[in-house]
Parts: sequence; structure tokens; C-alpha cells
Amino acid sequence: MASLLGDIGGTNARFAIGLADSDNDYARTYRCADYRDLASIIDIFLSTVPEELKPRNGAICVAGPVKGPKAEMTNLPWSVDADQLRVRFGLEFLFLVNDFTAQAMAIPHLDNDDLFPLDCRKPQPGCALAVLGPGTGLGVSALIPTTDGRWSPLMTEGGHVTMASRTESEALVLNLLARKFDHVSAERVVSGQGIENIYTALCELNGVPDSAMSAREIVEDVLAGDGDMSAETIKLFCGFLGTVASNLALTVGAQGGVFLAGGILPRMPGIIAASNFRCRFEDKGRFREYLSPIPVRIIMHPYPAFLGLTALIRDRYSRN
Repeated sequence: MASLLGDIGGTNARFAIGLADSDNDYARTYRCADYRDLASIIDIFLSTVPEELKPRNGAICVAGPVKGPKAEMTNLPWSVDADQLRVRFGLEFLFLVNDFTAQAMAIPHLDNDDLFPLDCRKPQPGCALAVLGPGTGLGVSALIPTTDGRWSPLMTEGGHVTMASRTESEALVLNLLARKFDHVSAERVVSGQGIENIYTALCELNGVPDSAMSAREIVEDVLAGDGDMSAETIKLFCGFLGTVASNLALTVGAQGGVFLAGGILPRMPGIIAASNFRCRFEDKGRFREYLSPIPVRIIMHPYPAFLGLTALIRDRYSRN
């Protein structure tokens, strides 16, 4: 049986057809800014799908808070109504979840080849798992083990917690951003837009013209070994990421591991591994020994959300 799978971020909408007896098929990516709403993209995607792959059900994840069958996207002016989409496209059912709920549900289905280890620590079995990831925004979730051997995902908006500094440089950047934003959340510095915010702040603090570089250009600069300002930007980004990851690990008791997802980190795993990320992750005073054994992995799978959405659909059938 074919299923419609959709991963809708602030920049791109990714779709695929999930099949019960094989991996996801017919994956396509669309730029959200080119379309007026989600239904328009689904229309186009399904028009290209062969008749034998037409879906009978589906699951979609979106970057924003989900309330029942509806969601408002955080970094895109779209509203999503799963009931309306289900009826419009003739589906038996259509799940709607937060994008990092889907990322979390993917973790038990990832192979070692899908993960880039940032350390040699081993996970504690039967413990919670945490997942967070910078993309257009910052997604956060966790998996909690249940008594029947399943996993229960947490649907959160943890990317919008208040960001705190640990160094003078971080404090200067956050104070500058506080003049621009009413609330400086973690997403303001740990995301694609966050990289750009840090870069702009550093330019101002150092009295140099802001060249308005994109996050992609800043990362490419660092990968090429160019640009002192880009290098300092990514250094601060990695420190902020370490702080947010350790806060999440402490909050959910993630002794089963912390998993880093999103579109940015898989492009520079070596840079993250060589950065101050791990030092900052363990920088929690009396709780350093609690955090020290926790493994951290970067998810390298190209479509982890599809794995999670497929797991949700299979779980529905297994319970019936």
C-alpha cells in the first residue's frame, strides 16, 4: 500500500511515496516560496506520480506547532489543515505532526552508516533519546521509552527557549541581537538564520561592513578555509549548539543519546567534531559527570523524516 509522505520546512517541501514492502520511492523537493500553499505542491507532486504509486493514506510533518489536525508554520506564512487535505486528495487518513516528531521517530530505524559519531560514548539502553537540529529554524524533540517496548515522541517547540551566554563573545552577540528581537531564542543563533544573525552581529561589533552573506555561503567559506569572520561565526554557532544540546539532554534525561539533525550539520560534520561543541556540551558544572557519558551523533540520512513518518503509519496498522 502506497503512502504520501511530506516533510515541510521553512525553505523546502519534500515529498515521497512510501511503500509497505520497500524503501521510500519517488522523492521530490520543492521550494516553498514558489507556491501559495501546501495543497498546490501536493497537487503538482501527485500529478507526476505513476498510477500504481498513487497513495491511499499519508503522513506529513511541518516546521511549526501542531494542534490536532491543524498547524501554523513558524517561518512560512502557511496554515495547514490535515482534514481538508485528506478529503481533497481522497486519503483514508492523513497524520499531521511536528517535523521533529518525525525526526525523533526515525532514530530507532537508523543504521550506523546513517550516523556520524562525535565521540566514542555508548548509549544507555532503555533511556530517553533527544534530537535537535538547525535548518531554517531549530527543531527539538525526544523519544521516551514505554513499558510495552515502543517509543513515545514528544512534540515540542523547544527551539524557542531563551538563549543564554557562557562567554563574553556570546554575551556581546546576544546583547546586540536583543536590540533587534523582542526575544532572543535559541533559534535566533542555532539555525540557518541564526548563523546569519551571528555573522551580522560580529561585523557590527568589529566595525566592518556586513557583506550580507547567507548561511550557505558562510559554511562554504569555512569548509574552504576562507574568511576569518565566517570562522568566528561558526565557532560561536557550535558553542551555542553545545549549550542547547546539553540543556535538552538534562531536561529529558537523554542518556540514550543526543542526535543532531537538520540540513546544516550533515554538510560539516568534521567541523563540528573539531569544534568546541563537545566541551560546551559537558560544561554544566556539577552535572558534567552526568553529561560526559552521553553519546552525540549527527544524522547523515538524506530523508530521516520519511523514516519517522513511515514508522507512524506502520504503528497505526500494528495497533489495529
